[in-house]
Amino acid sequence: MDAFGILDEVLTDYQSFVEGFLNIQDDRVRTKVDDEIDGGLLWPEPWLALNPAFEPGGTVSELVGRDVLHPAAAEIFRVRSEPTDPGREITFHRHQTDAFEVANRRESYVLTTGTGSGKSMA
Repeated sequence: MDAFGILDEVLTDYQSFVEGFLNIQDDRVRTKVDDEIDGGLLWPEPWLALNPAFEPGGTVSELVGRDVLHPAAAEIFRVRSEPTDPGREITFHRHQTDAFEVANRRESYVLTTGTGSGKSMA
């Protein structure tokens, strides 16, 4: 089995599928769309980061201060023993902070880590 040959076939099939929905009449717009597709718009380069031992990524307050999180997050993301407890703020893992930053740039991402690592919160 040629894994790279299969990859090329999948990518070509996907590009054909996407282009099957395009019916662009304006030559300038069509050229722009073609250039973006040819430049890798449909399959950007992957970004891989390894985070051994779940490196700390900052507290909620720090991330709010850097405009990574909305100010209301400082009140929401707290560990409380009961509803009236002011609680302590959460410290996120680095992979969570990285995910927040990528999402703030409105870029696509896939976050994969071990069970119990905080993927859902990210």
